[in-house]
Order: sequence, then C-alpha cells, then structure tokens
Amino acid sequence: IAAEGAKVGGADLVDVTNALTAAVASGIPGVKNYSQAMGMLNATVGAGDMKMQDLADAFGGGMVAVVKGYGLSLKDVGAALATFGDDNIRGAAAGTKLRTAVQALAVPAAAGKKALADMGLSMTSLGKDMESGGLLKAMDDLVGRLQKAGYTGKTMGAELTTIFGKKAGPGLAVLAEQLDRLKSKYPAITKGAQDFGKAWTTTNSGLKQQLDALDRKSVV
Repeated sequence: IAAEGAKVGGADLVDVTNALTAAVASGIPGVKNYSQAMGMLNATVGAGDMKMQDLADAFGGGMVAVVKGYGLSLKDVGAALATFGDDNIRGAAAGTKLRTAVQALAVPAAAGKKALADMGLSMTSLGKDMESGGLLKAMDDLVGRLQKAGYTGKTMGAELTTIFGKKAGPGLAVLAEQLDRLKSKYPAITKGAQDFGKAWTTTNSGLKQQLDALDRKSVV
C-alpha cells in the first residue's frame, strides 16, 4: 500500500512507509487500516499545495502521536497541513507548527490567562474543545471569541502570540486567519480519500502503458 502511495505521489518509498506506519501505529481516530490511512494521506496532498514527500516529512518527528493525545483525528492533521501548504509552509516545518499549535491550545502560556478569561475562556477550555470535537471545534471557538472581542484578521496574529507564545503564535495565526480555508479542507480530504483506489488505478495504468511502449521499442 505504501508503494502504491509513493508511486501515486512521486515520493520516497521509505518516507511514505514511515508516514503510513506512524498514522496507523499512533491509533489516531479516522484510521481503521493501512488502505484507509493511505487514502487519507493521498487526499491531504491533493487538498493542499504540497507533495507526498512534504507530507511524509511532516510526519517524521512523531507529530501524529503527539496531537492524537490531545484529541485530533487524522483528518484534522491533514486539514491543518493542507492549509499550511497553501501558505508555503511544508514538510518538517509544517509538522512542527501543528504540534506546537496543538500543545499551546491544550496548555496555553501562563501569560495568556487574563486574555483568555476576558474572552470567557479558561486555561483548559480549548483543550476540552479538542478532546470532544478535534482541532476545528477549538479553532471555531477561539476565532469566534476573538472576533467578538474586536480582533480581525489583521490583529489576531499579535493577540494569539501574546496568549500562546512566540513558538505557537505564528501557526495558530495561519489557522485562525484562514479558518474558512481550514474548514474547506475537511470535505476535500473526505472525497479524496474515497478516490484513492481510482488514483492508483490511473497511475498503474499509466505505468503499464509506459512499459508496453518500452517493450514495443525494444522489439523494433
């Protein structure tokens, strides 16, 4: 299955195998078997501006197992990475940004306690959101409260950095300022995952055509 994914995505087989294994071994919600996981990974690549190699690199630092512990599903991971990819943030850098963003949502910086309280949030509110509804529920809650407090796309970034710190702020700012884009990735990944078998059939047919063409040339 990893070989099929690597061929479809034009990526290194070892890296794709490691990413696929990480997704399944982590026990992250949304994965029942290798075929389903590979379909989800391939769909993530199709939903964002990235290559399969970028996705494999994002999975390389144990990020999936970490964010799974805070309530994220594989679809959450894919939607966030696809959003980052559209913003030219890919590979290991995207994986790190997602991991630090999720950890900060679950355990905000102590300096952000007052700002969160002013918006009606406790230090554990967003972590509970992720536990019950994944990344999207937490981001929906956070952005809605920021907007009610008067923050817009232009001013959210600075406030998020104040609340969650300099490491997590930039990644959270991308997800918050482009919440509609993040939301659009979920149905795109769902549809793409269902089409993985078709993608492999198309790729495999193309490979067979190329081999047949080579055979004909060798005969001539």
